[in-house]
Amino acid sequence: MWKGAAFNPEDGKTYTGELRVSGDRLKTSGCVLGGLICKTINWTRVE
Repeated sequence: MWKGAAFNPEDGKTYTGELRVSGDRLKTSGCVLGGLICKTINWTRVE
């Protein structure tokens, strides 16, 4: 698992987040406003 922050120049906001890799799956989670608003996206590798 990796933790960090990312800046989005389109909306001017910085998001804290986590990234997890397991086999062919990637899970990204990010929050704004000190964790008040969060979103998680699951990705699967396509061959």
